[in-house]
Amino acid sequence: MIYIGALVLALVLWPYVRRFVMLGMLRASVGAVAKDISDRSLANVPDTIHLSRRTFEEWKDRAAADAFATPLLDTGFADAGTFVIPEMPGVLCRLMAEPRESIGAVVYEHPKVGVWLELVSRYTDGTTVSCSTLEPSGIAPRPGHTSVHVPGATAQALVERMRAERPLKSVQTVTAATFPRTFEIGYAESMAYRKQKGVSAAEIVEVAKNRKAA
Repeated sequence: MIYIGALVLALVLWPYVRRFVMLGMLRASVGAVAKDISDRSLANVPDTIHLSRRTFEEWKDRAAADAFATPLLDTGFADAGTFVIPEMPGVLCRLMAEPRESIGAVVYEHPKVGVWLELVSRYTDGTTVSCSTLEPSGIAPRPGHTSVHVPGATAQALVERMRAERPLKSVQTVTAATFPRTFEIGYAESMAYRKQKGVSAAEIVEVAKNRKAA
């Protein structure tokens, strides 16, 4: 829920940024056009999302999704369901929850990105920490919402990294029943912050670097 908003924003930003990259003008021009790029891209990203339950059969790469999900289910995570996000056509996600450690897990599939895993813990003070197997998008996380990227990590390795990285403070309980709604709320909060703040020139440069390297 933390990373999907930043990723989708980066993908929406890219067509605007790409014109300047192709012309070799990004560093010289980004300061002048950053607000225009930011306004156009943010207008195309939904403020809220709503999960709609689906079946396992809809995965394009079921093997890759299972490679993340099965080890988590085998070690105490409970399945919370597989969903599409109508506001983001082509995105499929499987939610799981580990209530003993209050870790939510999301296996995503995106038509342009493929399959990846994100783990997230939410604290009673409203802050979060997440770990993802994707490269950073170039969009900085909001203050108090740590985002760790471990590209290529297995599910087991990402859980261990999550345990090592997350702060030792009061964590909000997550269950298979509550996680889908928490997911929707977390996305809405993240996008409200982003639309109020906008996208900086430095973030636009980072998006360009990451997309060119992909």
